[in-house]
Amino acid sequence: MSVRRAVAGDADQLCVLVEAMHAESRYSILPYAPDKIAALFARLLDWPDGFVFVACDGEKIVGFLAGFVVEHFASHAKIAGEYGLFIEPARRGGTNAARLLKAYRAWADERGAVLVSAGITTGVNVESTTQFYESLGGHQVGVIFEFKG
Repeated sequence: MSVRRAVAGDADQLCVLVEAMHAESRYSILPYAPDKIAALFARLLDWPDGFVFVACDGEKIVGFLAGFVVEHFASHAKIAGEYGLFIEPARRGGTNAARLLKAYRAWADERGAVLVSAGITTGVNVESTTQFYESLGGHQVGVIFEFKG
């Protein structure tokens, strides 16, 4: 298993993983748009403040973390946020997620981020993911509420 920066040729595998993430999550009630995901990954790969790393088993991508660094809306200080961290269900429980998160944190530090955020908005494995983030030094600072239209 290895972790590396994503490249344009990874787009098809990434879209498959995002579709699986989408289907497993609370967002599955929304129509999946592979064209939108492909465009997002392309932008993130070209943008110096965009982040996409992948976990691989040989040539097969089994997980990813995508994120960004921007100035906070009320400050010139930079903050990092993530679009998603996903590991194929059969590959969970190993070191892939930890290695992706560590790569994200190191990248965000290099980009000058003062705060680095990772969240659980999918509704999937909330308790175990919370424990995972805490085991890597994360601290819970908020909660998300959902109001359906």
